[in-house]
Amino acid sequence: SIEAAYHLALGRIRLASFEGEDLILAGDGVSLRFEAIPPVPTAELVDTTWTLDTIIVGEVASSVLPGGPATLILHADGRFEGHTGCRGFGGRYTVSGGEVVATELITDDNACTEPMATQDGHVLTVLGDGFSAAIDGDRLTLTSTGGLGLGYTATE
Repeated sequence: SIEAAYHLALGRIRLASFEGEDLILAGDGVSLRFEAIPPVPTAELVDTTWTLDTIIVGEVASSVLPGGPATLILHADGRFEGHTGCRGFGGRYTVSGGEVVATELITDDNACTEPMATQDGHVLTVLGDGFSAAIDGDRLTLTSTGGLGLGYTATE
């Protein structure tokens, strides 16, 4: 098998060197070349402008309602700010045990009407409950301790 041949070759390696960025392992009658795999581009959680595009309730994901841009920015200094699609918010956060917790959440005085009021409430509930954050490339998914979620795309 290929795996057995690979393990046999590894046992005969006596020299390791680089050719450019490739790692070369060589020995008695064997030579193995390893190419570096470029990292998957991953947006950083902090200091990135995230634009909301998905509302998640349990296993159901739905599109964000048309309205103002719904955004989120978590700053490295512990501040956050954003917009629910109908009103702005801001505050402070901490990270504890792999969870982001809003220690202060302030919204502006704009009143949201339905159906934007439902989206507004969902966003503020996820942020207020505390959430885990998962990044996959330019996608950010927030999942609250209450099981609600938000899907964002990096825009900056």
